[in-house]
Amino acid sequence: MGMRSLISLSNPSLTRKELRYVRKALKTGWLTQFGSDVTKMESSIRDFYQSRFNTNIQATSTSNGTTALHLALLSLEVGPGDEVVIPGFCYVAVANSVLYCGATPVIVDVDEFTWNIDVDKITAALSSRTKVVIAVDNYGRETELNKLRELLPSHIAIIQDSAESFPSDRKDMNSNFADLITVSLYANKIVTAGEGGAIVGKPNLIEKINKLKNQSQDPKRKFSHDEIGYNYRITNLQGAVFNAQWNRKAELLRARRRVFTSYQRELNNNGIAYSMNVGKDDSPWLMTIRLQNPNQDMQTITKLMMNSGIDTRPGFTAFSKMPYIAKKSKIGDLLVNSESLSQTLISLPTYPSLSNRQISDIVQALSEALQVD
Repeated sequence: MGMRSLISLSNPSLTRKELRYVRKALKTGWLTQFGSDVTKMESSIRDFYQSRFNTNIQATSTSNGTTALHLALLSLEVGPGDEVVIPGFCYVAVANSVLYCGATPVIVDVDEFTWNIDVDKITAALSSRTKVVIAVDNYGRETELNKLRELLPSHIAIIQDSAESFPSDRKDMNSNFADLITVSLYANKIVTAGEGGAIVGKPNLIEKINKLKNQSQDPKRKFSHDEIGYNYRITNLQGAVFNAQWNRKAELLRARRRVFTSYQRELNNNGIAYSMNVGKDDSPWLMTIRLQNPNQDMQTITKLMMNSGIDTRPGFTAFSKMPYIAKKSKIGDLLVNSESLSQTLISLPTYPSLSNRQISDIVQALSEALQVD
């Protein structure tokens, strides 16, 4: 089935509001992180989590979701000799951020149904060197932190990587707040700043992070530095884009939920056997399905889809299949689910302006691709 123009995997939803907010930010003359739009952005994110968890927390912005993870680990003083438990299946930034610190990733398999770290397998992976567990909200499904916190000794910190679930508001899922939550505002996320990220957590940790991300400069004395620091700051223009998007948050979520519902209807109508890890209360980030017994490997399917003018993605590669990560990690058990998901997931175009007709064409093309021997 041929298509005249490419349907991309993701398109940001930008309106006159974003343009107006950016113009206003430009007129202030503040382009750096010290502008009022960054302050407003950080306040909005803090208030969102504070109202959800009813606890005293702070938020700070970062240059992206990866630097958010790195700073979170640094604030918990993770370094050489320490171990950090991570899922065997998630975006590569998670493993990289542990390696940046010189620490050892301890890789645990994910759950077959949630696609998140298998909480029941974490206890066996703990050692006297375990400092942190990173719980990743894969494809928008929040990790069950209540259960995780109960199983972990109190001295082991939890970082919740909400890059793919923000701004999730599943009050039924977690009453426990992770020590730190990291956020990504990349262009394909539900709410974007183009690039950018944030960290939410206990005030003492956020205070440390604010110093680290600004070259570890003494807040009271310019050009005075007492440890290695990082330039992990966001710009005021990115803050302005975020603030416009945040103003439209309900609209953006509504539009993506429509896209998810339309996909499910079309998939069912076409008789495609699939499963999902997200339900109606989870974040509608990227429409990702697990295909039951596809005829070809996922790389072939994504190529056939591209030939039909549709941009798709296979699932993340399991860390056990990335030699540079595997050889520096501890893998305590077989990563059966992680490796299986890598081979059976496909992400379909997802963005607010995607029409029901386009979704019908995408699912039709997928159905045809699955029938190619």
